[in-house]
Amino acid sequence: MCIRDRMRSMLQVAAPCAGLLWCGSRSVYTDASSPLFAAECGWDENWDGRADRSELPGPTRHIILIRHGQYNRSSQERELTPLGIQQALLTGERLAAMCNPTLADKLLAEPDGLSKSPITIACVHSSNLPRARQTAELVAKGLPGVSLAPMDPMLAEGCPCIPVPAPVNYDPSPATVWEDAARIEAAFRHYIHRAVGGPAPSQAGKDDHQIQAEGVQDDSNGASSVSAGKDSHSETWEVIVCHGNVIRYFVCRALQLPPQAWLRMATYNCGMTHLVIRPNGRCSLLGFGDVGHLALEQTTYF
Repeated sequence: MCIRDRMRSMLQVAAPCAGLLWCGSRSVYTDASSPLFAAECGWDENWDGRADRSELPGPTRHIILIRHGQYNRSSQERELTPLGIQQALLTGERLAAMCNPTLADKLLAEPDGLSKSPITIACVHSSNLPRARQTAELVAKGLPGVSLAPMDPMLAEGCPCIPVPAPVNYDPSPATVWEDAARIEAAFRHYIHRAVGGPAPSQAGKDDHQIQAEGVQDDSNGASSVSAGKDSHSETWEVIVCHGNVIRYFVCRALQLPPQAWLRMATYNCGMTHLVIRPNGRCSLLGFGDVGHLALEQTTYF
């Protein structure tokens, strides 16, 4: 079966839950809850299901997505190479430099700059694959006092959806796409959304590290409150170390671009991608796959 026929077959099966129908050579999106529908029909203000809530708006969220360092592709464990270890350490140094208090005046002096306040990273998340976890551990070494969240298998590498255009030699099985797509979409919904000022229904499914990163903490009475949510200029920062396909899909979804476009982008080892989600749900991409912290000879794709 050719890749196009396989795509059509998978999409026909997925149509009831994705709101997607095939009409000849093009797709038609029929369900407004589908990410594919939003990509076709303009910006969805309630893309994360949090626009109509009664709580006060939360802080602006800064999410730094980092692809793992170079790894040994011939090893079963696929652990980092010596160069990959160096890349990860330099990435930690880059993040530490961003958090340097001496930069606070510079950041505040640039209304459209990186941040409206001094940068404090709350935590570092990672997938459960060794190359990503190793990278996260090395990055965290450069960030004293920043917690390292438990490994999350939802962030593991996979095929988020069949890319368009699809390379001739790109031929994942329908079962692989079916499983990976659901998992990676679930990871997107878990990590990528606006912050809100009160307890969200999804809080019960989150760990303490993510709640802290979103600015939500428990007070002495057991109620939830936002540490800085009442300040419209408050910001939170967190790091997610994962994989190229996951990062590219997250970017497409956050910007409400066609998810199938994910393979049209490339991010290098330890490239830093910076997503901003404002209290009103508007998203911006401030940087994609930035490797300015690596020398040319240290820059690798594989």
